[in-house]
Amino acid sequence: MSKSKHAKHDEFQKEINRHLKKLLKQAQQEIGQLKKQLGYSQNKTEKTKKDKDLNDCESCGKGVLKTSDLGIRKIISCTTCDYKKIVK
Repeated sequence: MSKSKHAKHDEFQKEINRHLKKLLKQAQQEIGQLKKQLGYSQNKTEKTKKDKDLNDCESCGKGVLKTSDLGIRKIISCTTCDYKKIVK
């Protein structure tokens, strides 16, 4: 008995499935490359939100905290009010 020249329905579905998986993988790689080009990263956006909260003055809430490094100690001071904090 000779082999049939037509593919079975299961094989046809497997071929479509493989093709779709390949397209999905290519699309995900392209998205990753575009994110790198744009400099987009979830970690960076989370850090900037935290930095904004940490740089606000604790007493007035309007000023920005600046740090001065004196070697052994760091002095954190507000730009608008007289708030100062010494950190070791």
